[in-house]
Amino acid sequence: MFLVLTNHRLLLGSRSAVRNRPGQLLAEGPRDDVMVHYRDVGDLRHLLIEFGGGEWCRVQSGLRVLGRDVAEKNNLNHFTAALGTLAVEA
Repeated sequence: MFLVLTNHRLLLGSRSAVRNRPGQLLAEGPRDDVMVHYRDVGDLRHLLIEFGGGEWCRVQSGLRVLGRDVAEKNNLNHFTAALGTLAVEA
């Protein structure tokens, strides 16, 4: 999956299994209506994303893969920082 944060929207989509490119748009919401709850457990960051209007999604992503830090490469820290008060650690 991928998450895109713009000045006005948060988009969640799938990725192609064959090529590393975007697939389908799965959910979206106005940036101001989004709330992201996240928690790091071991090598994973778990995110519960509320899109507003009752729509939500749970996503997880690796912070470490095979012992290597990948948090900067996958932009998880930048993503939650860009959300500011709309992202809270659970």
